[in-house]
Amino acid sequence: ALHITGAKEQDLFNSLYSRIGIDYKKRDTLMKQVFALKGDTVKVNPEKKRLLAIVRQLDYSDDSLRKAFIHQHLNSYIALNELDYLKNQYNRDTLQKMYNSLLSKYRDNHYAKVIEIYLRVGDPLTTGNNYTDFSGQDRNGNMHKLSEIRNKYILLDFSATWCGPCMKSVQEIKDLLTQYPDKLSVVT
Repeated sequence: ALHITGAKEQDLFNSLYSRIGIDYKKRDTLMKQVFALKGDTVKVNPEKKRLLAIVRQLDYSDDSLRKAFIHQHLNSYIALNELDYLKNQYNRDTLQKMYNSLLSKYRDNHYAKVIEIYLRVGDPLTTGNNYTDFSGQDRNGNMHKLSEIRNKYILLDFSATWCGPCMKSVQEIKDLLTQYPDKLSVVT
């Protein structure tokens, strides 16, 4: 395996990824096993549920290591990259304080600019805000409009199976659907 050393940023990168790289390999192996299993949901396949629980534990451990790294090395390009990846896991006030504490030379970095824009986007939508209707296909190829869902709150979930935080949210979304079956619809 190639191992580059010398520059401060490279050494920081090596330090972080030597700790989380092992979990990446384990996670990839587990996700291959999950995708190889038959049955679309964890209710149909308990083995899938067991494997995804292990993936969630790995993701949590990975995120904890990344967060500790960010707090220890905030004024570095590697930490900014990680902060961009995990920005949704911080509340706005904390993220703003972190951004404000960046040295000026790091604020011109691509990831710092993404965080700055993220902080400036504005307030979340509230009850009564308008939305733009759109159409999309379900897994059977049938077209649906968002406006077809009536008298329920709509949770739009934009996720991917390769996204650790996305996979961590699956159980939370299922729990919400169980808790509010007549009040909530999830579009994913």
